[in-house]
Amino acid sequence: MKVAEAAGIVAVQVALGVRVPVWVTLLVLAAVSIATMVSVAPANLGVYESSAFVAYRWAGVDADTALTLAVLQHLAYLAALGGAGWVAVTLRTVSDRPDEATVRARSGTRRGAHAPRPPTSEAPGSP
Repeated sequence: MKVAEAAGIVAVQVALGVRVPVWVTLLVLAAVSIATMVSVAPANLGVYESSAFVAYRWAGVDADTALTLAVLQHLAYLAALGGAGWVAVTLRTVSDRPDEATVRARSGTRRGAHAPRPPTSEAPGSP
């Protein structure tokens, strides 16, 4: 899991054209991992960004670039995490949906046939 997270951090750095040593990536990963151990906000919003920002600033990255890296890293992490969950739920929902033949078999009706009317409690010949 941490290898994939480090790869995501490197991918964001490369996408923005930021060249930093490997130890900076490991520092950011460690800072984010420690800071997000205890969730204090939904999806660790703010905590993730601030810890990554501080790690980048300590490593000498300018403030604008550090903030951009931190925000995009968290968005990429959440997209990968949430996207995988969305795909899993969607595939499960689609695979659990019965086909038309199964629905007809369960209801006991044929295609185009009408379901029988329920019996009435009225006596024959009454209005």
